[in-house]
Amino acid sequence: MSSLDAQRAYYDRRWAATGDLNPLERERAAVILALLQRTGLSRPRILDLGCGRGRLTAIVGELGPATGIDLSGEAIAAARAQWPSIEWIAGDVFSVGLPAAAFDAVVSQEVIEHVEDQPRYLEIAADALRPGGFLVLTTPNRWVQERRSRAEHEAWGLQPIEKWLGRAELRRLLGYRFRTIGVRTIIPGYGSRGALAVANSPKLRRLLGALGLGGAYDAVRCRLGMGLHLVALAQRR
Repeated sequence: MSSLDAQRAYYDRRWAATGDLNPLERERAAVILALLQRTGLSRPRILDLGCGRGRLTAIVGELGPATGIDLSGEAIAAARAQWPSIEWIAGDVFSVGLPAAAFDAVVSQEVIEHVEDQPRYLEIAADALRPGGFLVLTTPNRWVQERRSRAEHEAWGLQPIEKWLGRAELRRLLGYRFRTIGVRTIIPGYGSRGALAVANSPKLRRLLGALGLGGAYDAVRCRLGMGLHLVALAQRR
């Protein structure tokens, strides 16, 4: 277990060294935006839990008024300087006291795996939503993470708390307060151990790409749970 002060210091350093969205973050942001649009909400009020420097908050803020919260005061200061029209909160999600039933949608991108009390985290998300509001959540896919090499994890950059979830476990956690609309995996091609050593073989992928089957193969791998991330769309009961 990592202390809250140690986590805050880590994220202050991490966000100070972070630039623009990387390719993975851009791809996740596109999926999140598409899911929010799929809900059919008109000018939704959106809460971004664990917003970092606020880049995703600014993107979803094109759909409606957005609020971003993050433990890192450094990240929030940078976000506030770049997007002063957005509401920013520096603080611990677990103790800051978010307004109840105030949001139409909550976004959680790669955060739940970095908290100790995952059920409580989802309770907070549910409490912040109006009844019938939507949660869009992404998190690393434990099945893939467990099949990545030590070198891959070191390059990935492990954080103070890492509690990866599988699809079934995420569905179970969501089920207490949410109606799960869907949980799927996205972004294949990661992992080099076990079945993924074959599925992600560069030689196989080059061959299928040359045959024009690369996109179809990517879709199959994601349907089989081989995507790097889980993404969930759920609705508050």
